[in-house]
Amino acid sequence: MDLLATGQTGGVLSIVFIFGLFGVIANVVAYFKGYFTLPKHEDRRCWSFVQASVCFGIYLINSYIIAPLIFAIIVHLAQKLSSTYLSDAKSRIMLAQAVTTILNFSFLAIYLKFQDKEDVKALFKDPSMKKSSSYFSDFLMGIFTWFLSFPLVVAVNHLCNWINTDIFKAKEVDQVAVRYLKMSTGSYATFIIAVLVIIIAAPIIEEFIFRGCIQNFLRKKIGVKAGIVVTALIFAFMHFSVSQKASNFPLLASLFTFALYLGFIYEKTRSLLSSIILHMTFNAVSVIRIIFLVTIASN
Repeated sequence: MDLLATGQTGGVLSIVFIFGLFGVIANVVAYFKGYFTLPKHEDRRCWSFVQASVCFGIYLINSYIIAPLIFAIIVHLAQKLSSTYLSDAKSRIMLAQAVTTILNFSFLAIYLKFQDKEDVKALFKDPSMKKSSSYFSDFLMGIFTWFLSFPLVVAVNHLCNWINTDIFKAKEVDQVAVRYLKMSTGSYATFIIAVLVIIIAAPIIEEFIFRGCIQNFLRKKIGVKAGIVVTALIFAFMHFSVSQKASNFPLLASLFTFALYLGFIYEKTRSLLSSIILHMTFNAVSVIRIIFLVTIASN
């Protein structure tokens, strides 16, 4: 789940120019400083087609079939006890997200329990990198990459929104994650669960699935750079939603741009911690921005 809060179209081109220029300058400086070089020594990460497919299948089947079914059963049983239980939308959203998240973690953990422990450890951090980088440095790399990625992602998002609304006259629609966060406000319980899911749970699960599993498999088959690009495409299109209509265009373009950085930092550090921290930081900043905008609108 990724958040790209949309803004007003007025002055959007100035935002595109400012953020785009800052992002380009920052990335060019980083390039000449050697930041975009990848390690060339032996890579011990290994994840097969079957392993990647099973993990991705668990994620899809649980998110779209098992979790919704269990959620429906829980709601039905609760309504049998009392018509007031889980009768409001906020409570149902909270429960749905909690059930989906808990089941995703549980099913994936069970599957990994039966895999080779060394392969699983290497998936999270290549053993050959432990001598040259610590987990703390991986953490810092994730934070630093946010400063490189965020300006360009914002520029792409606003440019695509401007194309949508000003050129094609399409109506702007909040993405699903934004609507979910806005609906959670007003109740401490629902808001806390929403924040935990968006900032912590979703980045961990999605980075494991897309970078850890899919990108690791693709890297062996089509190469590092192609693996990053294809994984970024898959990641972006997994966030497509019919309810978002034309707003899917800026969302998918932005997520694709962001996912390129997620894939790159995973290959640079060969540590899933870096991409998870980058993902968490991006979502956290987006959550803060949305809360700020909601607070202003309500006053």
